[in-house]
Amino acid sequence: RHIALPVRDRLNVLLAGGRSGNRPEQAATFYVATALDPKDFATPPPNGSARPAGSSRITTTAIPESRLLGEGLDRYDCVVLCDVPRLDHLEISRLARFVEAGGGLVIGLGQEVDTGAWNQLLGDTGAGLLPGRIEHLVSSDSPGQEPVVFDPGNYTHPLLSIFRGLDGNGLGTTVTLKYLFTSPLPSARVALSYDSGDPAILSRRFGHGHVVLVTTSLDPRWTTWPVLSTSFLPMVHELVRFSVSSRWSSRNHLVGRPITRTVGPLVTGGTLLAPDGSSLSMENPVSRELLSGQDAEPANHGSGQLISDTPLVPGIYRLSLEPPTDAIESYAITMETSESNLAAAVGESARTRLSGVDAPIYTRWHDGEAPTALDQPGRPLGRFFLSMLLGLLVVELAMAWHFRTGLVALGGLCAAVSLGWWAAATVLLLGCWALRNRHGRHRRSVASAGTG
Repeated sequence: RHIALPVRDRLNVLLAGGRSGNRPEQAATFYVATALDPKDFATPPPNGSARPAGSSRITTTAIPESRLLGEGLDRYDCVVLCDVPRLDHLEISRLARFVEAGGGLVIGLGQEVDTGAWNQLLGDTGAGLLPGRIEHLVSSDSPGQEPVVFDPGNYTHPLLSIFRGLDGNGLGTTVTLKYLFTSPLPSARVALSYDSGDPAILSRRFGHGHVVLVTTSLDPRWTTWPVLSTSFLPMVHELVRFSVSSRWSSRNHLVGRPITRTVGPLVTGGTLLAPDGSSLSMENPVSRELLSGQDAEPANHGSGQLISDTPLVPGIYRLSLEPPTDAIESYAITMETSESNLAAAVGESARTRLSGVDAPIYTRWHDGEAPTALDQPGRPLGRFFLSMLLGLLVVELAMAWHFRTGLVALGGLCAAVSLGWWAAATVLLLGCWALRNRHGRHRRSVASAGTG
């Protein structure tokens, strides 16, 4: 089998916040960044630069939401949006392409979020990134509404697996004062709920990546989670880990399924090098339209796709993307490991399914693993040869006693070998009858000669 798995020593996470302040802790991304990469937060780096690598396996880069459009997402594994008011069409298109290719997207809501714009542009009627429809605000300031705490249930979602079996893990004591009620879509999973039954964390698969939505804020404005709960730090790490858990699934395919690479509208194409040394050119139709002048606005094209021919040879394929990307990626093609369908083919169904494939079709065959007639249980080959040897010894003794009797015995032995023991018995009976008649006629002739 073959597998393509790029190895990283750390994850690169982009944090985009919709709110900043005079102090570092006033930024919407501060608590998430502190949980992911806590090294040297007393002297924060310049806005938009990565923190120096420390003991953490995650490197964070924090930017304001306004700079999201100009940031290259290809060098990041996960994007975290913290209380972002709204996104434009091009930003959403780039995020959708990023997640579809295997990247992770974590969304934290807050008081700055424009729910109408998010539902319209990222919901089912838009890009389809959201795992649910964001609706009204639930606040403990409302009459009759009490603060809520997390209800992890049976810890069935992978996000909660590290908390399973840990008493006092902090989830059940986290107080949330405000959250945005979200109706989950059929394709989404509720990872964590409040004790009111409303979803707290939802997730969904989008292409080869995952989208995770937190319905409350990722700072202390709506919840005590970041400052008073021991579960915040491990949960933030799990949010990132889960969102990128299928990061490289797009690099592994089965024989007979084409290699697909989602690219930007400006990537013209690429060259796919097969294990046997052959190469295949792949073109981006979206880029071809832009270069031909049919559409001068790249923003109208969110993404393009490079699709290869159906690979029939297992092995490692290498895709070289053309400028402006200039990247070389490895893809693994392996054989299907699941068992075949053993149902009998009826009529011409097999020929119809294999139409166009240069392969012989047999309707009759011999089971090569079936035992032969001379090597079945109870009739081993050695016993057969021992019986032959014993039969030849009997024939030799019969011929020494009486040659004709020996010939009859030899005929019976040959019949037993070729036709079976019933035929041998028949030959022996006929031989004995012939010998008896011959000896009887001989005695009668001798008797008549004596009387004469």
